[in-house]
Amino acid sequence: MEEFGDWLRGELKKRGWQNVDLAHEANISDAQISRVVSGTRGAGPDFCVAIARGLGIDPVTVFRRAGLLPSADGEDEEPSFADLTSVMQQLTPENREDVIAYAIWRRSQQIER
Repeated sequence: MEEFGDWLRGELKKRGWQNVDLAHEANISDAQISRVVSGTRGAGPDFCVAIARGLGIDPVTVFRRAGLLPSADGEDEEPSFADLTSVMQQLTPENREDVIAYAIWRRSQQIER
């Protein structure tokens, strides 16, 4: 399993973010993020909750990545339904409808192949 700092760096890269962007979204200092990403500081529970909020993903995912919770049996490292649920809860009703319509369209494309 990859190190937490590497995973967090990858999450930032996926979003085109810098530490300061996540710091703003998570309401923590970019210095805290830098220390965790570099491995000079561990990720504690409060940090993980803030990071989950900032990234818009399920806190359990972050806790597992940080090694604070064991991985669930058979769970892979891909985003989970809990992550999707967490993101959907943060969207407006109109944007939720858009996401659902997109998911239905993607499924139809998969069936056609």
